[in-house]
Formats: sequence, structure tokens, C-alpha cells
Amino acid sequence: LIALGGDTEGPYHLYFADGSTVTAHKVILALPHTTLREVDIQHNIWNSFSAGKQTLIRSLAMASSNKVQLQFDRKFFLDPYTSANGVRVDPNGDIYTDPGIDTVNCAWDEATGQYRQNPSDKGLMVCFPSGERAAAMHSTGLNVPAHPRDIDLFTAQLEQVIPGATASLSGGGSKPATYRALASNWDRNYWSRGAYASFHPGQWTSTHGAGQEIVGSNLHFAGEYTDVENGGFLEGAVTSGERAAREVYRSL
Repeated sequence: LIALGGDTEGPYHLYFADGSTVTAHKVILALPHTTLREVDIQHNIWNSFSAGKQTLIRSLAMASSNKVQLQFDRKFFLDPYTSANGVRVDPNGDIYTDPGIDTVNCAWDEATGQYRQNPSDKGLMVCFPSGERAAAMHSTGLNVPAHPRDIDLFTAQLEQVIPGATASLSGGGSKPATYRALASNWDRNYWSRGAYASFHPGQWTSTHGAGQEIVGSNLHFAGEYTDVENGGFLEGAVTSGERAAREVYRSL
């Protein structure tokens, strides 16, 4: 979608990059705010947006966060161990460290709660780099085979926190990296330009609820950034779509 025109109450004219045009009496805009701000919205429609909605579209940021999912031959991250200073550690699969420390700052056991239904000796860990660490990733795309350099880096960082990561990594030897790790680089995703909505100080209170406001009677909005309960999560994207569908249905 490159442009939106028409009357404030509809019908609306939607212009697409392939040259096609669609005219509709009701529209649901489910674009992320980072790409919606690049759509040429006709002045009369844009001026009917509330100040809060305009602020969200123009300036709401996206979090810089990516994921690397590593498969291990065993759940080393649940094994008790003794730290370098002699303290017994009983890990639960969750890892949080101070920013700036040269280890993985955030990681977790991806299969928590699934072991009873699907027993397995193997384990999955998700590394969640953000900021500069996300920008430095070599992997590109979403749910793609992780770049070998990312696999080596995050395995080594996990090893510093919970011993056993290197020895337990699946896919070693003759197996290619595609067997043992997937990566998602949201920072470089053309359609999202980031991972999820990131509110700056003051934006949450000044724009609360504006994302889901209906413009006129027939222009609706969906997407995780519009959901006040589960923004930033898949649940927010799903429930916002359900909300927008109900709005359209009830207006018919």
C-alpha cells in the first residue's frame, strides 16, 4: 500500500505499488506503524485522525530485538552446577544478565510446559539479543537457518552463564548449521522495521488507546501496537484483528 485517498467516511481508494487500485467502503489498516507512516494518506483523512493516533503513526518506535533458537542434545540448562566462587546454582532455564557484560543478556528454555506432552531429551534455548547486539547479527530473514557465526557466538555466551552449552549443541560434526539453529532478524525485516512497538517516555499515557480508534465510521486499525492489553506480543496482533473484525461486523 502506497497511498490512501477518498472521503473521510468512505469510500476509500487504496493504491498499491504494483499499480493496482482498490475502492472499498470499509477498510482495516493492519500495517505496522513503521510502514503505515510511509503511506501517502490524503489530507482530509489524515486530519480526521486524533492527535494521539497521528503521534503513534509518526513517531512510535520499534524495539530492536532479534531471536536465535538453538537446539541441544540435552537440557544442560537445567543441570545444577557450582559457580566459580563456589556457590551451587540450580538453573531453571531462564537467563538474565547485566547489560554490557559479554554474555547473553536474555535467554530462556523455549519448550517450558511442553515436556509433559512431548517428552524429549533434547532442549531448545532462545537467545534474545537487543540493541547493538541485535544490529550486529549476521543472520537475516525470519525463521531462517542461523548464520554459523551467530551460532558460535551465542553458544559461547551461553557457556559463560551455564556450563555445557558447547558440548550439548546439536548438529555438530558433519551436520550443517541448519539442523541446529534458527534465527529471526526483525531489525532488517522490510515489512516491520523492528520487533514490536516500543513506547518512549510519555507516549503510553499520551496516546493510550489511540491506536485502535476508528476514523470516521469505516476506517479501522489493527496490529499489536493498537492493542492496549497485549501490545508487543502475538496475542496483541491476534486480538486486535478480532476487535477490528467485530467493529466492521457490528457496523454492517
